[in-house]
Amino acid sequence: MRIAAGIFLIIVAIINLLAASGYLLGGAVVSGAGELSQAMQEQAAAQGQGMTAEQQAEFDAAMDEAPSGGGLMALGGFLAILAIMQIVGAVQAFRTKSAMLVMVVGGLSIVGEIWGAVVSSFGIMNILGFAAGILAILAGLGIKKAAEGGGAAPAAPPAA
Repeated sequence: MRIAAGIFLIIVAIINLLAASGYLLGGAVVSGAGELSQAMQEQAAAQGQGMTAEQQAEFDAAMDEAPSGGGLMALGGFLAILAIMQIVGAVQAFRTKSAMLVMVVGGLSIVGEIWGAVVSSFGIMNILGFAAGILAILAGLGIKKAAEGGGAAPAAPPAA
């Protein structure tokens, strides 16, 4: 279980690093576009070429529907940190150490997938993330149980 959890966590960590860079870049672009459109409106108004009330209403409606640049960047930052934590959690699962860390990483993986599904859409990558989170929690429980002496005996050391 812990090997599968470690492998899934590493795969999802790579996906999250790619997604984090996309969200960070997308958030920066959206933030910049919002500021640019505001500056263009001010410039047009200063030159006497302002929008009509109907055009302004349409523009405001479109801006309200656009995603928040800060929100996208926050998700990107969270995913970048989560990817690092997932790699650390995978290593600890392979080593059969730090059961609580592995479980926390599993829980945060699930939180990250829920947040990502809310911001964008639900897809196969989210399913991989949920599977990694669940496997990590189960692996952490197995590590904890083995450490308390209630689990399977640890693997024998390699022959010399």
